[in-house]
Amino acid sequence: MAKRSPEPQDVVVVGADVVVVETEAPAAAPAGPRPCVELTAGMARYLLAILDLSEADQRLSQSALSRRLGVSAPTTSEAVGRLRGLGLVEPDTVALTGAGTSAALVLRSRRLAARDLARDVLGIPDADVDAEAERLAFSASPLLGRGLVAWRARRQHG
Repeated sequence: MAKRSPEPQDVVVVGADVVVVETEAPAAAPAGPRPCVELTAGMARYLLAILDLSEADQRLSQSALSRRLGVSAPTTSEAVGRLRGLGLVEPDTVALTGAGTSAALVLRSRRLAARDLARDVLGIPDADVDAEAERLAFSASPLLGRGLVAWRARRQHG
């Protein structure tokens, strides 16, 4: 009987008030739970905003990030510093590390699925859909988060 490879795991696990980012375990690490870092929903918003800015080919800077999120420069500086400390943002820049990019992509997948659910299934008005989708995406359990993403994929491809 051929060995089945383990199923891929989400990079982001969402708890009641925090987003937990699972970090990559070294190849030689024993099997078991991977180490995690916790992010608030606000920090998750910073990850997504950095990803969005980088994909839009806009200049990545703390001032651009402040404008994008509508927050002060000191608030942005503090948040970026925390993300750097967690290994999610490169030192001396506002670019995401590999782990930061992975976390942001998982969060974005959940947010997109939650937006489709809120708008197309629940009938949430367009003016409110983004805020509600973000709340749902950042508060979903790992099981619900994977379910949301799988549901959206089935709708798009089947």
